[in-house]
Amino acid sequence: MFLKNEKEILTSSPTDGVRVEVIENSRGAYNRQEIQRLIASLNSYSCWRRDYFLTLVFTGARRGEIAAICKSHIRRDEETGRWYIFIEDGKTKHAQRRIPLHRKLEKLILARIRTLKATDLVFGDLPTYEQIGLEWHSIMQQSEVQKLSEFGKKRTLHSLRHTFVSEAMTKALHPIVQICVGHAITKTLGISGNYTHPETMALEKFLPAVDCIDW
Repeated sequence: MFLKNEKEILTSSPTDGVRVEVIENSRGAYNRQEIQRLIASLNSYSCWRRDYFLTLVFTGARRGEIAAICKSHIRRDEETGRWYIFIEDGKTKHAQRRIPLHRKLEKLILARIRTLKATDLVFGDLPTYEQIGLEWHSIMQQSEVQKLSEFGKKRTLHSLRHTFVSEAMTKALHPIVQICVGHAITKTLGISGNYTHPETMALEKFLPAVDCIDW
């Protein structure tokens, strides 16, 4: 269009008549019955499969974020006495945050870090990225969970994040959920969003975003 309309070099645009079909890249989520079956399958294990996948279920965190946490990232809040995961770095500028540990995760995570050094990975026993995906697919099959949702949307390991956010958004304040999962706060807050500093907010404020998850 620039060469045609502005420079008048061409008589017609080279993209005239060219159509590009945009395909929505949308992931699906698991429904309540499916996530309950998945959790039941995970609880039959006593290895990284149970601990790692359940951590994704009850935090809504990205898989890479959880794979990267060290013992020093598991911390106890003095005011509430609750344990939380400190995400030090991640995919976006909003990734750095604190995620309260769900009560159903505390025992598992604290047992994992008991003999670790501060710099040791909490999930240092994970296999390769590809193998983790294959293991999750196997657990889906074991739990009789289809790859496609009823609405035809693909479900993968990342769908645990979609499931967490979908559930939390129906029960907790949206900005709190957004901060907890590492999303930017929506612009609906207006200019007030620019004055919101999650790093100064008490951990207590984030508890509802996690504690409301009850599968």
